[in-house]
Amino acid sequence: MGMDHSVYVGAYLKVPHAKQADDTVKHSCSANCGFRDIRSSMKFCPSCGAAVDARTSGATVLKPVSCYALPKEFDEKLWCPESCYGGKNAPASLWLSNTRGFGQSFSEHDGEQVRELNPDAMAAEMREFSVVFQPLVDWLKATHGVDATVHYGAISYWS
Repeated sequence: MGMDHSVYVGAYLKVPHAKQADDTVKHSCSANCGFRDIRSSMKFCPSCGAAVDARTSGATVLKPVSCYALPKEFDEKLWCPESCYGGKNAPASLWLSNTRGFGQSFSEHDGEQVRELNPDAMAAEMREFSVVFQPLVDWLKATHGVDATVHYGAISYWS
């Protein structure tokens, strides 16, 4: 299996990761004896015999919103290269258009190509992208509490 390197130039959606409660359960000794190797199956601490507590951290973590679980009217109109998730600690994902009319992708197999970056054309593409995907931005805000924003740029990715 090979990998292709491409560069997308055009309007895209920057979707902040949604804040969610961390539901990871941590087990610890209720007497705080210091024994650290407590497993979820244990009822009592093997070191001191005290009961084992199971607690969630209560912290808030950032999790990416999947661009593959969208309302039907946007199904397959946007995609997110895995490399654009930016890893576990990234604050946002980049969603690229999967429809004609927005942006252009250049592959290493395409040979040399040029795309002129005209400020007026860039602004027009961003405005059109904003209009087309505004219902999706509204949906993201309502269902995930995130404020997605439209940007223009060059994005390098592997596929």
